[in-house]
Amino acid sequence: MTVADDVYTMERLEDVLKRDQTTFETIELDFSAMWNEARGAYQYQRSIRVSIHNLSRMLWFTTCKGELLSVVYSSGGVDINISIEQFTMGAPDDWGVRSWIAQMAKELMP
Repeated sequence: MTVADDVYTMERLEDVLKRDQTTFETIELDFSAMWNEARGAYQYQRSIRVSIHNLSRMLWFTTCKGELLSVVYSSGGVDINISIEQFTMGAPDDWGVRSWIAQMAKELMP
């Protein structure tokens, strides 16, 4: 049985990232790629990091062949690994992750 508090959606991740803040001192977007030998394809990592008053929060996503492999939320030095099975309506694909990060950056820009 899945407990509602244990289920993640893109909307819940967005709420966690914002945490009552809509304007941040800095917003950093990052993109990297590396070859994944086991999958025979490039693996991509995209991240969004926001900070205000020496507190930063970060979400980063790893995708390969259009599929979401992992999500990590980090705040205050604590990393929370979110399993793909925890998404209520299925994990977003690579395009969904890119669109979401672009939209979030646009909304959060100071």
